[in-house]
Formats: sequence, structure tokens, C-alpha cells
Amino acid sequence: EGGYGIRGLCVNAAGSRLYAGSDYGNKILVVDASTDSIIAMPAAGGTPTVLCYNTAYDYVYVGTSYGVVGVIDCSQNVLIALDTVGPDIKALSYVPVGTRVYVASSYGNTVAIIEGERPKVVAQVAVGKYPSALCWDSVDNKVFVADQRDSNVAVIDANSETVIARIPVGIEPVALSYDLPNDYIYCACKGSNSVYVIDAHRDTLVSQINV
Repeated sequence: EGGYGIRGLCVNAAGSRLYAGSDYGNKILVVDASTDSIIAMPAAGGTPTVLCYNTAYDYVYVGTSYGVVGVIDCSQNVLIALDTVGPDIKALSYVPVGTRVYVASSYGNTVAIIEGERPKVVAQVAVGKYPSALCWDSVDNKVFVADQRDSNVAVIDANSETVIARIPVGIEPVALSYDLPNDYIYCACKGSNSVYVIDAHRDTLVSQINV
């Protein structure tokens, strides 16, 4: 019910609402988790590709294929803001420190930083070619960026909002995941059929796992 072509999911902090991007009508389907029913369908601001939730302000950020980020106020289920960040948004990451949202623009070769409260773009950070995944390291307050066509991972210091390292990995890094107990970043490289393990504190490779 409500749409098809689902692209992008996130949940609110309480786990009571699920948000799903639908490219039918460019809407966000708001699902009540207790009844599994759609309770609202606010506009997405474009064709949705990725979503993320801001716990501080109860907002959902919607990355679109048009290079625009829509912001939905979850208390009212309405679109409250639109901001242009760069073409072909591939990933979003919420950083609670400073309540910022990081946005990877693959064709722009940049990561935009959106301030949570207003919300608006406050910085653009040049990274490598075709950034396709983001991951926040909560221990060191860094954002790791998979540069798919450069075969490396760029490291953004979230305090200074600058690139502080570039870590060579395998061919076509496309996914990142953070391991909090070990302070490691796992990077999946589809072109080399491998997962690279990165020490997030030292910004160095630990190992390579062939899969």
C-alpha cells in the first residue's frame, strides 16, 4: 500500500516509526511499527535514494538522485526544508557530535555537511572519486568515506571538517561498517572480492579478508 520502488529505510529513536523512500510519487512512507500500517506520506523533495534519522531534532534526511536533500519534521510528518548538495547522493551519515549530517555526492566527488538545527549546508569537503559509502567512528569522531573509483578510504576529522588521511584499499570500495569494541572500520571492496579492516584510531590497514 502507498507506493513501490522502495529505496532507503530508517527508524526513529524509539523504534516506533519506520521511514521508507518510495520513488512512486517521490514520497516517504511513514509506517507505525505497532500496527505495520502507513500513517503518512510526506513529499521527499525528489526521487529518494537514501535516508537517515537525526535523533537530536527528530528529523529524517532524504538524499535524492537530483542532488537535493529533503528534511522531514517527524513530529508533523511534513517536508520542512530542501538543500542542494551535489549530484547523485549515495550515502548519508548522522554525526551526533555537533548534530551534523554528512552527505556523499558521487558525481560531485564531495561530502557535504548539513547543520542539524537549521538545517542547511555549512561545508563541502572534497574527497576522492565517486564517494559511495559513509561511516561514523564514534570513538575518534571521524567520518570514513569509501571513494569507489579511487580504491581508497578518505578520513574526515569531524571536529575540523577536513580530510586527514587517505587509506588505500581494494578495488571499488562500496560499503563501510564500524566495529565499536575494536574501533575498527570494515570496508567491502566489490572489485577485489575482499573486506579490508582499518584501525580507525591510527588510520591504518590491519588486515585483508578474501571473501
